[in-house]
Amino acid sequence: RCSMTPPGMTCAHTLPPPDTNFFMSPGKHHHHHHHHHHHHHHRNNGNSSSRCSMMKGLSYERAPLRVLLEAAVAAYVNTTHSRLTHISPRHYADFIEFLGKARDTFLLAHDGHAQFAQLLDNMKLAYKGKKKLMFLVKERFG
Repeated sequence: RCSMTPPGMTCAHTLPPPDTNFFMSPGKHHHHHHHHHHHHHHRNNGNSSSRCSMMKGLSYERAPLRVLLEAAVAAYVNTTHSRLTHISPRHYADFIEFLGKARDTFLLAHDGHAQFAQLLDNMKLAYKGKKKLMFLVKERFG
């Protein structure tokens, strides 16, 4: 009956007197209520510890984060190319800033450095006509 109660609100509203008695006078509490209270307390503990281990799991097993990172990197690559096709010299500085942000994101990935280098190589080949821009890119990123 209380299973729908969110954690932290453990049926306190349905049983205020026994709960307060339980805390005030541990010697005199009614056994049934003690059991009831204990049961909920225990279940809550279970919840919070499993929540903790889930968070710990995330930092060790980075699969969900890796997927997000790969998506972000792919989006940067696509945006880089689409921006380059329509770029004009007055947008060069913006574009260099944008590449800097992209690089920060790439470097979060374990092979991000190589991926970013690859992107730069592709750019230098595909847009070698934009000498000024490629000069800026080399100057900033090598």
